[in-house]
Amino acid sequence: TVAAVRAELPALAERTYLFGQARGEVLPMVVGEQNLSTVFMRSLGLNIPENFRDAPATAALAPGTVGVSYEQVGMLDEADVLFMTFAAGDDRARFEGNPLVRQLRPVREGGYVPLTLDQAVALQAPNVVSVGWLLDELRPALQKVANEQE
Repeated sequence: TVAAVRAELPALAERTYLFGQARGEVLPMVVGEQNLSTVFMRSLGLNIPENFRDAPATAALAPGTVGVSYEQVGMLDEADVLFMTFAAGDDRARFEGNPLVRQLRPVREGGYVPLTLDQAVALQAPNVVSVGWLLDELRPALQKVANEQE
């Protein structure tokens, strides 16, 4: 359960995350306060980095997202853990091959987590059926980020 993970990994409360998608030229990052994935991650103790907290989230790309270009990708550096999903087959290779992405702190320090489509769908709309499975899937990344030293 969420409560069990939060109790097991209390240091998550001191960590930040971002969840987004590589989609062609743009990276929609889910930052809307009311977005189900934001609410779910906050329930684990994770927060959106400060530089995204007041970002103007809209539904232009997807509900509760802000678009980040590859030129702006340095903004993602503030996240302790970066969960990414990919719209098309070549989007992952493009994202992971980008020199600016490779310089990001979460990528360099092992806090980058490429999600499968099933994981991404469950994170976008966590529900009573999917939460246990999703927590099991994300547990290695959550444990890693919780155990990092400041």
